[in-house]
Amino acid sequence: MQNKAVFLDRDGVINKTLHNHPDPMDKSNYVLSWDQFEFVEDACAGIALLDSLGFKVLVASNQSGISRGYITSSGVDEIFAMMEKAVYVATGVLVQWLYCPHTRADSCVCHKPEPGLFYALAMLNDIDMDQSWAIGDRMTDLVSASRTGIRANRLIQVDENFTLYDAALKIQADELKQG
Repeated sequence: MQNKAVFLDRDGVINKTLHNHPDPMDKSNYVLSWDQFEFVEDACAGIALLDSLGFKVLVASNQSGISRGYITSSGVDEIFAMMEKAVYVATGVLVQWLYCPHTRADSCVCHKPEPGLFYALAMLNDIDMDQSWAIGDRMTDLVSASRTGIRANRLIQVDENFTLYDAALKIQADELKQG
């Protein structure tokens, strides 16, 4: 039997973005160290709720700051590892993550809105995309997810007024309706 998952973006979903409308060319818009990483309120509670519903929590994130020379791959790895540890300490949930280091101009298959990150995470975790959800703060997150077979009614866009925790509550309500 395949697993079900909730695919999350990182910046703007799990952690706060540094600016509302980041200019990809402005280095100050990128989380470049753990000191700059700040969880969105109740993000860990949302992750714990998703896990309690039987979903694998998978993070697919564009990290083009690497290709732009703003941060190294090891710097991004460190931030993700610290995030993973903090989530685990707070919730007991182990999240898995992959990121794309490229810019859109690189035309790779993993830079969202391309679906490569979702396919890779799905293959690594034997995911049934028809039973899965995606939560992102940008349309590129949701377009990527839809290209992998996640149904349109299972794509949730979040912002500062509708957070990851709110999205997890919506998924919980849907799961209860499905029985």
